[in-house]
Amino acid sequence: MTKALKIFLVINFVFLLIINIYAAEDENKIAILVNDNVITNYDIEQRVKTFAILNQVQITSDNSGIITNKIVDELIDSVLKNEKIVEYKIKVDSNDLNHYEDLYFKSRGLDRENIFELMKINEVNKNQFYDTLYTDIAWQILIGRLYYRITSVSDIEIEELINNDPELTPELAEKVIMDRQLALNSSKMLRDLRSEATIEYKQ
Repeated sequence: MTKALKIFLVINFVFLLIINIYAAEDENKIAILVNDNVITNYDIEQRVKTFAILNQVQITSDNSGIITNKIVDELIDSVLKNEKIVEYKIKVDSNDLNHYEDLYFKSRGLDRENIFELMKINEVNKNQFYDTLYTDIAWQILIGRLYYRITSVSDIEIEELINNDPELTPELAEKVIMDRQLALNSSKMLRDLRSEATIEYKQ
């Protein structure tokens, strides 16, 4: 059995699972309200199938609840991120999007054409995949604008990191520490946005 066929069978199983979950539901029915933004059953279904394809994961009765909850949290975070991206008028040009897409597939060892073919077979909207990429890049740009200038790295931090990993150059060690600090700021900002948001579950 080829790898592509194995993934195809996994996704077919996912599709059947989703049919069971949403059989009595209208796919456009509102599942969650985040402030004034809507997340539908269709959004959740699309993201679950995309997750299964990209991560080559078989969704079972044992892990379906955990994965669905993870997807719902990601969708809520995406809505909150996009609100801030719009507020700060962040734009991503096509070159950056293409570069990030190349890195995404290469870093995961995925065949782009194979993945897109699986999405087509399983009726996954490829545009949603690109929307997610766009949001990720725009959010990174926003976090950089808000926190980069006020984030500092000390010589002691660089020295400690190099002692732990002598292969690192001072420049790379500084970047690693900076990225970690920006990631912490990103997580804190998202927590704050969640605590301030109105999130209403309809199901």
